[in-house]
Amino acid sequence: MGVAKEQKRRGNRDKIVLWGVLIILTIIPIIRPLGLPIPIDPMTQEFYNIIEDLPPGGKVWLGNAVGSGIIAEQLPGILGCATRLFEKDLKIVIFNIIDIEAETIFAQRSMPELENRGVLKEYGKDWAWLPYVPGVETALAAVAADIRATITVDHYGTPIDQLEVMEGINSVNDFDLVILFGHTTPFFAYIRQIVPSGVPFITQGLTMDLPLMMPYYPIQAKAIMKGLNGAAEYESLIGWPGLAISASDVLNTTHSWVFIAVIGGNIFYLYNTYVRREE
Repeated sequence: MGVAKEQKRRGNRDKIVLWGVLIILTIIPIIRPLGLPIPIDPMTQEFYNIIEDLPPGGKVWLGNAVGSGIIAEQLPGILGCATRLFEKDLKIVIFNIIDIEAETIFAQRSMPELENRGVLKEYGKDWAWLPYVPGVETALAAVAADIRATITVDHYGTPIDQLEVMEGINSVNDFDLVILFGHTTPFFAYIRQIVPSGVPFITQGLTMDLPLMMPYYPIQAKAIMKGLNGAAEYESLIGWPGLAISASDVLNTTHSWVFIAVIGGNIFYLYNTYVRREE
């Protein structure tokens, strides 16, 4: 009976150690990203190269369709991409079409973080934030064909004709690059309504949506950033460790610990079995 109690106490101590270390290895990368080395997928590299090849002053359509259901996987990507776009002194117009939640989430999550990073340029001159347009794909087609016929004011209620950044921008054809962050619904809408314009199109897709998106790469979609893992790779490329690298670090540290614990547990078990046989 005493042996059974001792084994139970030992088992409880082992569980405390295992879970304690796991919790610590989860918390540390969240508080401070470690930036552990990660391999860069060729498509993420292409996503990065396409943006890097844009000249200063290039015009970028940034499609924001990040709703509450995909915010965990897509927010790091749009933050990393927007950060780099602002760093490169590009002219950015943010469009909120397809997902009605996207504008609110951008206001509550993306904007504060971009402000904290200190990358935002002068509003109206270097970038504009256009309001949500109802109508899903019909709205996208209308905006792509004639922005001013569809949208008259920006997110803040300022007439877009008063925004310097909007000078010379009347349709999707006036942009040098179109970038989309969203799920398959906006992706297929962009494939149908934006890609025929001939403007280069790149996107970040959810990991689970990649099988549906890959047939359009690299003809229609010039590059696809693969979910949260792709966002971590992109953060690594631009030198801005953020939410995605933190998540990647958590996966690496916790999975490494589980691997070590499994190997160590098996070695300990085999050793005890050998000792008991010898006795």
